[in-house]
Amino acid sequence: MSDFSASALLRLVPLGLKRQGIDMPVQAPPRGAHMPVDDKRRLLDAIATSHGESALVRLGEGILDAPDEPVLTAMSLASDPHDLLARWQRLERYVHSKHRVRIERRTAEGMRLHHVSLRGAAAPLRNEDLLVFGLLIGLLEWVGTRALKARFSGERNWRYQHRSWQTATWPEQTGCWELAWSDQDPLLPETAAVDTRARHPVPFDCVGEARNRLALDPARPWTVKALATEMHVAARSLQRSLARHHSSFSSLLANVRATSAAHALTTTAQPLAQIGYACGYADQAHFGRDFKRHTALTPAQYRAEFSGSTQNA
Repeated sequence: MSDFSASALLRLVPLGLKRQGIDMPVQAPPRGAHMPVDDKRRLLDAIATSHGESALVRLGEGILDAPDEPVLTAMSLASDPHDLLARWQRLERYVHSKHRVRIERRTAEGMRLHHVSLRGAAAPLRNEDLLVFGLLIGLLEWVGTRALKARFSGERNWRYQHRSWQTATWPEQTGCWELAWSDQDPLLPETAAVDTRARHPVPFDCVGEARNRLALDPARPWTVKALATEMHVAARSLQRSLARHHSSFSSLLANVRATSAAHALTTTAQPLAQIGYACGYADQAHFGRDFKRHTALTPAQYRAEFSGSTQNA
């Protein structure tokens, strides 16, 4: 990914190296900067040559020390491993990445992934496979995945488990991965136990409650059903209540995302593209169109008008 996502993720490289006790001068790309693919590949080659391929898969450990990034913030709100992978895949689509992580098989407690290229694009290099594999494991640990295990497809033993990598010869093929975890929910104290299946009357301030829920995680792939579940109401009841207040799920979600983006534009210096991703837009063009429809200004114009910031990358 020669775009903001590559830059944001590659800013984790010095942090990941430091976690491993590796003293290697690495110039991380600044916020808002794009990093050419060739530069990224040269950096990964240098790390693998000097410190071995194990250093590449462990770069994801740098997530634990990473400063606030819209991309990572959106990832951190994932409710489970499947949700995290969905957010990763949306990031790949958002930046029109030529490499994608595809889910070939999934269960409640695991999945098989394949790192592939789009038709006509060059296949991911070995070092890129290892980097993405390690980043996903780092993200999964970061969001609290229980008893996470990982290996390359075809391996009998788990290469990663108990939060550590096992010493073993690296396989020839590195683009297919298998993940497993525990799907057991942590036990709640008896006094805090809640039956999330229960359905309650729609709150009087339905619009306010729905807006608050959506604003907590605007990057989530929201549906009416998902929102209703969060509010402990039936989907049809929610829709009827929103209609009585002259609102709808789609208009409310669009408004929340535009409001979240406006806040980020005027209170942070984060690049526009990262803000768009973190606020749930499908791609940068969608961000620009929808935001202008709500504010009559493009994101860059809005930032310049209301914050005086000059960082419009």
